[in-house]
Amino acid sequence: MARKVIKIDSYIGSWGYSKQLLKYDLNDTQKDGVVIEIASLGGDLYHAIDMHNQIAQHGNVEVVFTGPSASAATILAMGAKKVSIIDNSFFLIHKVMAVVDNWGMFNEEELDKLIQDLKTLRSENLKFDQAIARIYQRKTGMAINDILSEMKKDTWMTAQEAKDLGFVDEIMEPTMQYNYLSERFVAMVRGAELPEIPQAAAFGSAQAAGDDSSNGNVKTSRAASHSLEISKNIDMRQLQNLNQLLDVEELQATEEGCYLNEEQLDAIENRLSVITSIEEELQEQVNSANVLLETANEERENLNLQLGKSGETIESMTAAHTEEVSGLQAQVTEATEQSQRLTSELEASQSQFADFALLIDGLDETVASAPSHAEKVAAIRTLLSKAPGAHIPGALRTNQEKKKDGVNWDVINKLPHNVEADQCI
Repeated sequence: MARKVIKIDSYIGSWGYSKQLLKYDLNDTQKDGVVIEIASLGGDLYHAIDMHNQIAQHGNVEVVFTGPSASAATILAMGAKKVSIIDNSFFLIHKVMAVVDNWGMFNEEELDKLIQDLKTLRSENLKFDQAIARIYQRKTGMAINDILSEMKKDTWMTAQEAKDLGFVDEIMEPTMQYNYLSERFVAMVRGAELPEIPQAAAFGSAQAAGDDSSNGNVKTSRAASHSLEISKNIDMRQLQNLNQLLDVEELQATEEGCYLNEEQLDAIENRLSVITSIEEELQEQVNSANVLLETANEERENLNLQLGKSGETIESMTAAHTEEVSGLQAQVTEATEQSQRLTSELEASQSQFADFALLIDGLDETVASAPSHAEKVAAIRTLLSKAPGAHIPGALRTNQEKKKDGVNWDVINKLPHNVEADQCI
């Protein structure tokens, strides 16, 4: 029995091809397997993840991208055991998008709630991005950060680029190909706010062979080269950047125009993609810087408002602190001067004390040998007690009072003040 073919060429979700419909189509197909042909711009993430899981659990599903496919359509395909793509199809992955439908007049509290709601929505989107990146990682083997970078680019990959990155296993070249650049399909791409689909290489040769636009089918015979016409009036040598990009000395032109082969067209397309990515990254950096600047200005305004309520401003606070610091500096200067003055007085006192100590030590050997001040005082008192003052000139003494040394020590020692001095010693 031939394998069943399922075509998904509409919106992924309840309005188009849903998870419930896929479950019905996959019923009783495990033995012979299923081929799912996809040409869809995506749709509902919840349906896509469920469909991915159904395909993975089935285990005998092959997916073929027959036309440009994006978003949710690529997610569900990653569950297949084999993924192929038609050579003139395109492949797009991107970060999760959520509907934000808020419009009207908001007061302060309502704006705060709106901001919080948006932050919550952003956090949820980040979780979805991580989940989708893991699905792509299991298929491609790429690092999560590299996959997130590819999702951030939000640009169409060629069939070859999708294969090189591991999103598809094989590129197919059927004899009949569908013209997905019809007005209807282009309108669908723009309505979904997806990037414009690039001109597929096969379409150039197809239009040269004849385009049957009435039924959308294009008869193709793959040509070796495709043309980009340039006015003959242009000197091909003047196109230095283009010549360098294409690795040629000079583009060749005829009276009909200049012709580029497929590899040269791909080189131009790749360079434009790189430039676009750089521009987007720079714009994001500028936007981030503007947000930081706006936040800083808001914080400054809020601080000024709070200070204004207390009658102060940043400038007035700065002036007050400056005056306070000046006063403290003056106190420090005064204390330093006083310390220097006291130090000088202390040095002078120490010098005077040293001179006095020399004078005291010269009174007697017992005073000089005394190790401490208290002991020096005691030595001086001992000297005073042993040698009373000399006789006062003019005082009369009787012969009875004289002794051999001319002093009547018995009388002198019995004087009240000498007795009192002896008792103190």
